Amino acid sequence: MLSVASSAGIDVGKQYLDVGFFPAAKPLRVVNEPTGIAKIVSVLRARDVGRVVLEAIGRAFSHLAGEPAIDRDDVDAFQRTFENRFEL
Repeated sequence: MLSVASSAGIDVGKQYLDVGFFPAAKPLRVVNEPTGIAKIVSVLRARDVGRVVLEAIGRAFSHLAGEPAIDRDDVDAFQRTFENRFEL
C-alpha cells in the first residue's frame, strides 16, 4: 500500500499564520505571536507532519526566527531555523 507523507503549508502574514494540510484537513488560523506559533507546533506534532513549507513575504515573519528581517531568497534558511527552534 502506498503511504502519503503528511505536510503543511504556512502562509505567514503580519497578523495571522494560516496553515493548510495535506492530505486534506481543516485549515488552521492563529495570531502571529508566540501563543499562535506554539499552537501550530502542537498541531504539527499531533498530525505527525513530515514537511513544512513557509510562504512569507516582507518582514512579517522575521520575529519567528529571532533574527533581523529575512529576504525572500532566505526562506529556506528560515525554514531550517523554524524547524530547529521548535524541534520539528
